[in-house]
Amino acid sequence: MFASVTGYSAAADMTFAIPIGIFAASLVFGFFARRRLGSRR
Repeated sequence: MFASVTGYSAAADMTFAIPIGIFAASLVFGFFARRRLGSRR
């Protein structure tokens, strides 16, 4: 029972971590891209 609960939580973390990770990566990439464009100009 405990193993099944931990497995479910791990699966939920994976499903939630993927979109959150992509969103965070896009934010960081956009932030650095804006800084580079701003510094160039």
